[in-house]
Formats: sequence, structure tokens, C-alpha cells
Amino acid sequence: MRHNDERIAAIRAELGRSDVPGDRRGSLLNEYNRLVDQKNLIGRDNGFLYRDVDRLQLELQAKLREFGR
Repeated sequence: MRHNDERIAAIRAELGRSDVPGDRRGSLLNEYNRLVDQKNLIGRDNGFLYRDVDRLQLELQAKLREFGR
């Protein structure tokens, strides 16, 4: 993910220059959008994983209490 962040920053810097040709600008924008989409998917997947881990921890605690009695 860090590599994507670095590449996104590099693309933004290059897009900020006024001497970037139109076709290069278009390909940079496509790559930028792809990387941002990937980053968003990874973030969303991580959110689902954390939710699943929390649920499993609660289930494990319940089982431990059940067998501890």
C-alpha cells in the first residue's frame, strides 16, 4: 500500500506540471484512478477483516465462558 501512496504522490506532482502532454496526462489520470480505486478496495477489505476478527473474538469469549462454567 505504501508503494501505491508513493506512486499516487508522484503522479499528482507530475500532473501539477504545466508541460505534461495531453496523452501523457490522460494515461497518468487513468493510472491515478486505478491506484486510488485499489487503495479504497484495500481499505474496505481491511474494515471487513477487522469486523470479522471482532465477531470471532466475541464468539471465542462466549465459548470460553461456556466451557469455564
